[in-house]
Amino acid sequence: MKHGTTSGYKTHGCRCRACTDAVVAYQRAYKQHVRGCGPIMVDAAEARTHISALVESGVSVRAISRSTGLSLAHVRDIQHGRLRKLWPSTANPILGIGLHTDEGAGRIDGRRVRLLIDALAKAGVTQRDIARHMRYRNDQNLALARRKYVMRRSFDRIVVIYRHYAGQGRVPASLLDEVDI
Repeated sequence: MKHGTTSGYKTHGCRCRACTDAVVAYQRAYKQHVRGCGPIMVDAAEARTHISALVESGVSVRAISRSTGLSLAHVRDIQHGRLRKLWPSTANPILGIGLHTDEGAGRIDGRRVRLLIDALAKAGVTQRDIARHMRYRNDQNLALARRKYVMRRSFDRIVVIYRHYAGQGRVPASLLDEVDI
């Protein structure tokens, strides 16, 4: 153990004059910094609100974790309010993710899928046919047409089916541009 350090005082429990002076000096410097620059850690409420807005816009918590470089558990701790304070180096990457970001998102806005499914239905393609193309066991699984968000994989499958029917001339190919693939 080295005397005259905050580690000696806090970790090793040394109460010699040198270690006590080191802790007092550290606390004074910290308080002066807080008075001059504000707190070192920031409130987690803003990051938590932003995570909620991102999830609501279709970005998964896993995608937030990947894009910020934070662990999934850490992002979930922030999301569920288990952390009250964050380092700015943690909060800033979260706040830097733009809303309505689909890049890397596991979920897609359901309106885009509904446009494609409705166009297929108008062309005479039944939900049973769509379910068969998507390899669903029954057409009950097309509840995804009513959901607020759908998984990226399901959206991609619907696009493939739509392109198939567009190639046959049964549906307009221009609709693919409207759903911003």
